[in-house]
Amino acid sequence: MNFRSAGSRMQLVRSRFDKVMNARRQEVVGYIPKTNPTINVTQGVELTEQERARCDAQVAQLQHAEALRDELAALSLPETVERLGRHLERLEDPAAREEAARALLFAAGELTRKARKHLDLTDADLAG
Repeated sequence: MNFRSAGSRMQLVRSRFDKVMNARRQEVVGYIPKTNPTINVTQGVELTEQERARCDAQVAQLQHAEALRDELAALSLPETVERLGRHLERLEDPAAREEAARALLFAAGELTRKARKHLDLTDADLAG
């Protein structure tokens, strides 16, 4: 069992020796989505215990990588906000500046809603 990156998925590739063609054949027998790693096997295909173990290890690795990306995003948020502010100030076209500011406010609202789930804050706390 090998794994091949294919966009937003990791393909599960099984290699077999074809005696008729005297060559190795590879067939995709399933995939693992990168953002929500779970094993999806093609209907009618059974994985061996060894293949299942390799897939489980790949899923664990993808989950760990996704967690690290999330942590990096959270840790770099203050710098990102500062850069976005500088970007808005540099925009010369008023329409482009307004569009970028609206997108930033929408994203900030989404972030606020998600953060509030984990905090015991009132609107007054956020205003200060």
